[in-house]
Amino acid sequence: MIEWRAYINELDESGSLDLIACNKVEVREIDSLSFVIILEQADFTILGAPFIVIGDIPVAVVYDGNNESGDYIYISKEPLSSWQSKYFYNFFGETEVFLSFEKKRVSFKSVRFDILARKENAILAEKMLGFLTENMEDAVAICFSRSKAGSKLDGDENHHFNKLDIIQKAILFFERSLPSFSKENKHSLKNELVLALQGNPTGPDSIYWALSNLDKLSAATHENVNVSFNNRGYFFERLPKEVSVKDYDLFENRVINHFFAHAENFLIYLIGMYKDKIESKGTHPYSEFIRFDHTMTRFSDMAINIKIKDIEGLIFRIKMVKHSYSKTIPSKTNKLTLPRLTSYVAKNSHYREAFSLVESCYRSNAPKLDGNNILLGLKNLSIIYEISSLILIHKIILNTFNVNLVQQGYREYSEDLPFGGIEKNRPNGFVNNYFSYSNEEYNIELFYEAKIYPLSSNSRTGDFIDTSNKIRNGFGKHHFCPDFILKIDSKKWGRPLNLILDAKYKDLETIKDYDILPLTSKYLLNIHSIDNKGFLKISPIDMLIILFAHQKKGRVLRTVSQRHCITGDNPVLPQSTGIFFFPEDTYLLEEHLQSLIIHMDKIYKT
Repeated sequence: MIEWRAYINELDESGSLDLIACNKVEVREIDSLSFVIILEQADFTILGAPFIVIGDIPVAVVYDGNNESGDYIYISKEPLSSWQSKYFYNFFGETEVFLSFEKKRVSFKSVRFDILARKENAILAEKMLGFLTENMEDAVAICFSRSKAGSKLDGDENHHFNKLDIIQKAILFFERSLPSFSKENKHSLKNELVLALQGNPTGPDSIYWALSNLDKLSAATHENVNVSFNNRGYFFERLPKEVSVKDYDLFENRVINHFFAHAENFLIYLIGMYKDKIESKGTHPYSEFIRFDHTMTRFSDMAINIKIKDIEGLIFRIKMVKHSYSKTIPSKTNKLTLPRLTSYVAKNSHYREAFSLVESCYRSNAPKLDGNNILLGLKNLSIIYEISSLILIHKIILNTFNVNLVQQGYREYSEDLPFGGIEKNRPNGFVNNYFSYSNEEYNIELFYEAKIYPLSSNSRTGDFIDTSNKIRNGFGKHHFCPDFILKIDSKKWGRPLNLILDAKYKDLETIKDYDILPLTSKYLLNIHSIDNKGFLKISPIDMLIILFAHQKKGRVLRTVSQRHCITGDNPVLPQSTGIFFFPEDTYLLEEHLQSLIIHMDKIYKT
């Protein structure tokens, strides 16, 4: 038997929570928690020591002896009296807590915690969500949920397609490929009977028509006779004739035209489904603490309305494409026609590409809304602040350096890969984590949550290396994962400028007491790089900038005297600092970047 309990604010057995029996727990962000896991000896032998993960952050669990029955007892390391036991401080919304064991890699049990926030944090959340909503186009382009408790933009977590995305891609293809379908299309020739003044009823169908319409014959003079019957002349006002015409009502064209009807009907259904999700939420009984869903309602409704307008625009494009193709390759559309490879499709690339897109659409699932998760799957304040910072940094780079975004994509990291990872198709629910910018003077790279691993046989010249004395744990080889790495290279400079920016939803005092020294040690002392001879050289990190969201305790945290700050008269590198950074106030980061440019230009002035 395995027992897993949580104690909130006090070690009172009667008020503890049985997490094995729970699926969802509601706590306040200021609550202190202690976790206790008890295993029978047989379970311990099979499973090994337990560990707990909150979201994606491990919680230290230590062995606390055995009880009278010989069961193994493990408790979370931080006591309830410790500030560090406030695991959900500055969280707002939902997160999942996982119990796993060292010999069994999959999660043994997960519990969803719904965290209620203070009013102060709810106000800041509204400001950040307002910023994201106003910049929805940028946010949707690069940001999706990375939380396991977040939104699912596809109906099946294991499926790699999204029906709406495929329809958008397909309609763009058909818009661009209309000339190809006009020039080369599948058709057959068939005889068709038409009536004309100068007809010639010599074919079997024409003769049959004439014999079936003898009542339309009229007496004729020698001048207007056009039909002879039993050696007597008669007159038809219009004579039948047989002509060869193109018949487009074939399998290949039915597949395409039915797809247009299917896509239009699906999008109309989707709009109805989205509108049903716009609903009002009630207030929460707590007066001092506020639910995330209540704060999210207004912004998620705005996001849904924006999505509805996008879909309405896509429906209009489908109508235009459907009209054009109904003239180019007219066919029946009243029956579902699934694509399959025919010899004609195999020989013609535009039909082949069209069939591939149509098949992908039919195989994919509809986007699924889960309550308020439509707004990027943002489930706590730390993630909201992190995503807001990503969008703000992107905009600041464009404006400060006057560069263009030349590439954005997803990089996969592993201890067996060099720094920078390898390009991969972005999985559903993840964020693009690599961006590059350039102009005639600058080449800039922005890495989001890049992993920095220890030295290995796969390390290359220029790679960042984790040289800390941390060891491998249950999550693999130890690595650093700063929020942002910014590499700025100028043709004027002899080397790139490397910055680490870490976004913390905290205030200056908390950063000063708990973050600035550990992060300085981590990023300025324990990251090195490989030179062109294969040796490790001094730290390549020029500056650590901690971005924080609360300004009530101050706006700038310095680790060197004011004159030696990067904005001072005699700046030095490397150094670390903390600055206030929020959607409505990005001045300090902009000032620091401009000061860094001036400093580097002076150093490498020719």
